[in-house]
Amino acid sequence: RFLDEISDALARLAKGDLTVRVHGDFTDRNADVQANFNTAVAELGRTIESVRCSSDEIMATSYALRESSGVLADGASSQAASLEA
Repeated sequence: RFLDEISDALARLAKGDLTVRVHGDFTDRNADVQANFNTAVAELGRTIESVRCSSDEIMATSYALRESSGVLADGASSQAASLEA
């Protein structure tokens, strides 16, 4: 029964399901593997969420930099035009 549970959980994890957990009342090494699997999947989910948040922050910062660069370029063009006049 334990091998069926862990095999099914690994198959779901391989398909990207980070909600998968191994449930059941197992003992000894099987209980250790169950706990370690569930902890590993939970930590993997937290790591992926952290990467996603960092990616969102990087994207927001890059948009802000692009806007600032545009404003700076417009200002430089205006100053150059006023010096030519």
